[in-house]
Amino acid sequence: MAANRKPSAEKRKKLIKDIFEWTRINASPSLKATEIAAHFDYSVDHLSKLVKKEYGKNLKQLVTGFITEKAKGLLVNTNFSIKEISASLEFEDMNTFIKFFKYHIKQTPSEYRYKYN
Repeated sequence: MAANRKPSAEKRKKLIKDIFEWTRINASPSLKATEIAAHFDYSVDHLSKLVKKEYGKNLKQLVTGFITEKAKGLLVNTNFSIKEISASLEFEDMNTFIKFFKYHIKQTPSEYRYKYN
């Protein structure tokens, strides 16, 4: 069971930086708040409060933001197909990726690529 401890200001700052970096590196559609919390040995509620206070987003929003930024970078900076991008971001299939992208970015991946390329 995760400990409910309150880190000092310095440790809190390092913890938040570590959470941010680890989540950025490991962001995928299957990454859940419980996995992040377990990795850092804190409760989901505690980590969510820390992240929300620092970034104004909950853990799920943080993960989603990292995925969308990775996707946008791949769309603009590579010639990878949409299928290849969806696979590299660990989506179960291309259609799931397209729906995810359109929901969060309000454009299809192809529209985004065309607009910013």
